[in-house]
Amino acid sequence: ASAFAAGLSTLLDLKQPLLVSSSVEVPAYKNVEDIFQRGEQLEHVHAYRRSSSGSKGTTETKAATPTAATSPSSAATLDFHTDQGVCLAFTAPLMVEVVGQRKLRTNDWPVGEFWLRLRTVEEMMVELPSDQLFFVLGDGVNQYVNRKKRSGLDLRAAPHALVMPSSGGDSRWRLWYGRMFLPPSDALYDVEHGVTFGELQHSLKKAWTLDGNKDSAGLTVGCSKGHRVH
Repeated sequence: ASAFAAGLSTLLDLKQPLLVSSSVEVPAYKNVEDIFQRGEQLEHVHAYRRSSSGSKGTTETKAATPTAATSPSSAATLDFHTDQGVCLAFTAPLMVEVVGQRKLRTNDWPVGEFWLRLRTVEEMMVELPSDQLFFVLGDGVNQYVNRKKRSGLDLRAAPHALVMPSSGGDSRWRLWYGRMFLPPSDALYDVEHGVTFGELQHSLKKAWTLDGNKDSAGLTVGCSKGHRVH
């Protein structure tokens, strides 16, 4: 992840600083690499399985806070969405089967389908080799990276979706690990009013917990135009 951030910072021609801080100790974050090194990193472990009722998929354990994209596909377990933060780094999924109390086994079972929506709006399925690490840019590139670019093509937060495998029943689980790279909590989201990304995250969590309404206007705070926290 550090190598990815360093390479991305080298490629981008950005006005500096990228983000201003509310802290006296670290007054500014000059590039993407600074955000990766000093920002908040959220570890995610997701476990999915199909319910015995035959529904599309049940998320038993899920810690993500994705930002919604466009209307869902009828086959998707997790619809097309873009994640918060600058980037999401993740590994290929692993299928495991529960064969007894506290006993699991693995095999070369289908892990489902991972789909990307391209700039052309074309949707394509992507293979995820088990020995590679994958990076998907998040909604943060729209919020605070692209607006600081001097030249070049805008970075794009890639909408992606998951379709669970159709076989296996409720004894097989699809396990997935990822790490979300968020801005430092003391970085200013709104310089004029002194609102930090840490305060923004707190208000979003509060809106989600207290409101409970997925269409709440409070869940659009801190997302680029047309998006909301899902």
